[in-house]
Amino acid sequence: MDKDLTEPMAGQAAPPKDTNVARLTVRLGAIGANYRTFERLAGPAAVAGVVKADAYGLGMARAARALMGAGCDTFFVARLEEGIALRSIASKARIFVLDGARRESIPALIAYRLTPVLNSLAEIAAWSAAAKDAGTVFDAVLHIDSGMNRLGLPGYELSALAAAAKTKLANLRIILTMSHLACADDPHAKMNAQQLARFREALAMLPASPASLAATGGVLLGKDYAFDMVRAGIGLYG
Repeated sequence: MDKDLTEPMAGQAAPPKDTNVARLTVRLGAIGANYRTFERLAGPAAVAGVVKADAYGLGMARAARALMGAGCDTFFVARLEEGIALRSIASKARIFVLDGARRESIPALIAYRLTPVLNSLAEIAAWSAAAKDAGTVFDAVLHIDSGMNRLGLPGYELSALAAAAKTKLANLRIILTMSHLACADDPHAKMNAQQLARFREALAMLPASPASLAATGGVLLGKDYAFDMVRAGIGLYG
């Protein structure tokens, strides 16, 4: 079903009457259809929906509902605030926050049942300490930098974690280990195979867990890149 998304967002003033306004029409049914296409391409790997940056500017609330209607039960957001907003829409979904577990964000992560993507030893230590203080075990995602050099544990931190995984991961349940391809939009880039090999090496160093390497472009590189979960992002909306 097509929907016109031209109405102002909550708290946003309507444009003046004499202003030329751009119009964007989003086919919500197409978002659901794209999600099912990713399921066919990536299967048997699970497909998570990436709705960061207000679903790439198309409206997170409507996009998330369309994805849930297509069967999506796992989402990635970039920021804590996005996770909080999504929780009000997706009460039962798994929501992963790529921005990690900064000390100041930990109370909200716990309160809204959000799972941080841990990008450094410092974040691992902070989330583990919070779980210990709560007397429980927290779910977490480990992010390994396999070559993109944006987020994730660099090689020296990965080695330190692997050498003392039992201690450093105390009170944590690692439900996913992930990385991100730098050149997935170019199927001929040698970097793709290099990162695939590095990611496999990293997984061998760490306690066993489900794994995720591919986002939209990575899904199109083939089954070797799918692992246990793919993260469908811009491809859902274009």
